[in-house]
Amino acid sequence: MCGGNVWTSCRLAADVAHSVQHLQKSIDERLELLRQGWASLDSRTQDQLAQVHAHVDKGVAEMHARLLAVYGDVEKGQVEAMQQSLVHRESFQAQLLALETVVADVRGRVASTIQSMDATWVQTFHGIRIATAVEQCVADVVAQVVDESAKQTLEYMAWSTQQGFEWQASQVSDAISAASFDARVQHQSLVRASLDEVAQQLATIDRRCHDAITGLRDDHSQVAGRVHQVQDTLVTMAWNIEERSVADTVADVLRSCVTSVANAVNAHDVVGQVQGLGHQIRQVEFKVQRLRNELEEVRQESTQKDECHRLRVSITSIHEQVNALAAGLDTMQRNVAAGVSSDDTSFAL
Repeated sequence: MCGGNVWTSCRLAADVAHSVQHLQKSIDERLELLRQGWASLDSRTQDQLAQVHAHVDKGVAEMHARLLAVYGDVEKGQVEAMQQSLVHRESFQAQLLALETVVADVRGRVASTIQSMDATWVQTFHGIRIATAVEQCVADVVAQVVDESAKQTLEYMAWSTQQGFEWQASQVSDAISAASFDARVQHQSLVRASLDEVAQQLATIDRRCHDAITGLRDDHSQVAGRVHQVQDTLVTMAWNIEERSVADTVADVLRSCVTSVANAVNAHDVVGQVQGLGHQIRQVEFKVQRLRNELEEVRQESTQKDECHRLRVSITSIHEQVNALAAGLDTMQRNVAAGVSSDDTSFAL
């Protein structure tokens, strides 16, 4: 009986030792699996964080480069606009000088015509022969009176012609100055409106980029916090592995994995938002280029139309004045010829 009890006790002790060894082996295997799962989860988390950081850095670098390119294009457009304004101003000045040259030429021709008429008048009166001394005296008196009247008339016509040309030149200069000022004001208003629109779009892009970067930082902070939480959970599990069941441990690990996967999905969504912002930046660049081209076409068309119209009107007015002066000179010559013939007839009588 005692031998049976001893054998039973030995058998129980052996079973207990075997169970303890089996439990220790099972615990070691589970701890090893837990360590391997933690190492795999940590490596995947680090890879995903590295990918997110790489995408974010690349997106921020591209947005910065594109913003610099947009600012460079805007400054280049301003420089080109100022250069074109200077070119148009020089063109206006050249046209004004050409008009002044034409006016000086017309004045010279009028002066030469008046001088030739004066010489003809003097030669005509010097060629008249007077038979008697009385007729000579009368002829001298008449010649003096007529000469003074003719000189006064010619001086008045020359003065009025000079005043008319000066008024016309001042009108043309005022018209050109007004046209240049209007074109410059219109150009500056268009450029200012385009720059305001571009500035608003750039401000919107900066705000979206700032919001996206802030969201990425928040997501990164959340991911880091959850990683620390998973680490704390795993440490707690390692310390309390004997008091908790295997099912609860596996459930916690699975929940941590699901959380990490959800964080990775959020990171991919943020990367998609950054790519969408890059697409919007490209659209803004295309829109800026199109606005610049439209502004250039409108400025060229308006400038050419206004210049052609004003030059055509000025040339027409100058031609009309020259024709009027020629008609006045012809009329004066006919009147002088008629006066000379009437004087010859009276002397003959």
